[in-house]
Amino acid sequence: MAVKSLAEINREFIIETRLHGFVGETPIEPDEPLIEPDNGGIFADPKPRAKTPRKRKLGAFAIISDALFLLAMVASLALTLTHSKSGSPDTFMGYSLFTVLTSSMQDEIPKDSLILIHRTDTMELKVGDIITFVRDHDASVTHKIVHIHENYNNSGGRGFQTKGVNNANPDKEIVEAGYVIGKVIFAIPIVGAALAYIGANTHIVLLALGLCPALYITLRVMMKNKRK
Repeated sequence: MAVKSLAEINREFIIETRLHGFVGETPIEPDEPLIEPDNGGIFADPKPRAKTPRKRKLGAFAIISDALFLLAMVASLALTLTHSKSGSPDTFMGYSLFTVLTSSMQDEIPKDSLILIHRTDTMELKVGDIITFVRDHDASVTHKIVHIHENYNNSGGRGFQTKGVNNANPDKEIVEAGYVIGKVIFAIPIVGAALAYIGANTHIVLLALGLCPALYITLRVMMKNKRK
C-alpha cells in the first residue's frame, strides 16, 4: 500500500480547494500552473483580492468646462429676458429682468442695477412695494407705491400712486392695475450696465457664447485623454 507524503497531501488539498472556489481563492483552470504558498501550506492566508480603484475626483479641466457651460446658459437667459425686440417685457415663468436707467431710486436701487421682477396679482400689492410698470406704452418705470386707490375711477381695479424715493414729489399719473408689470424681488448693482453693454454688442457676445460649448467639449476631450 502506497503512502503519500505530507507534501503530496498538501498539494492535493490546495488543488481541490482552488478548483471549487473554497477559502476565498479564485478557481483555476485545469491547465493553469499551480503556485504553492511558501508561508504555511494549507494554513496560509488566502491571497487578498485587488482593490477596485476609486473613481477619480473631478480635475481642473472638468471644473472649468462646467463653469463655462453654465456661464453660457446664464448669459443666454439674461440676454433673452433683458432685450426684447418688440419692446414688451419678456418673461420666464413669470419673471422678468430689467436694467435701471435713471437715479430716481438711487438710495434703494442705484442706477445701472439689474432688477428681477415677479408678475404679482395687483390685489396683493401694498404701500411700500416697489413695482415696475409701463408708461407711454413703450417705457418702463420702477418706483415705490406710496398710496393705493381702490376701485380707481369706478373701474373695479386698483390705482397706484408711485414715487421715486429720490424725487421730491410723487408721480402725477396714477398707475392702473393693467399697466403693472410686476413687483421688484431683488436688485444687483452695476450688473445692468454690463448687460446693457452686451446688448449693444450682441454680435460679439453671441460669437463668444457660441464658442463656449466648443471650448467645453474640447476641455472634456482633453480631460478624458489625460485620464487614459
